[in-house]
Amino acid sequence: TTRATRKSDTSLIANTAKISFTENYLNGTYRLGWSCELLPTAVVDIEYTVIVDGVNKATARGSGIAQWTSASGFTYISLIAGSKLVTLNYRSVSVGIQVSIRNAAIDLWRIGN
Repeated sequence: TTRATRKSDTSLIANTAKISFTENYLNGTYRLGWSCELLPTAVVDIEYTVIVDGVNKATARGSGIAQWTSASGFTYISLIAGSKLVTLNYRSVSVGIQVSIRNAAIDLWRIGN
C-alpha cells in the first residue's frame, strides 16, 4: 500500500500525480485498489485516474458539491513480469478552478498466475 495523506491542490486541467511509485512485479493477475478524498467546487468537477505502466486502469469524477467526498474502487488487471510505474493522478476539469485531493492510497495485490 502506498499512501499520501497531505492535501494537494491544482487548478490545472493536465494530470497531476498525487501518488507515484515503481515496483517489480511477477506475471499474474492483480487486484488494484484505490481510495482518496476529493474536494470539487460548486462549479467544476475533479477527475482522478489510476495509471499502471502507462495504461489508464480507472477514471472517475467527483462533482458539483463543495465538500470533501470519499472515492474508491478496485479492478483486476494482468501484469507481465517487470518494473511497473503506478500513479494516481488528479486534475481540475476546468482550467483555473482549484480542486483538492487528500488521503490517497493505492493497493496492488497479486492474486493469481
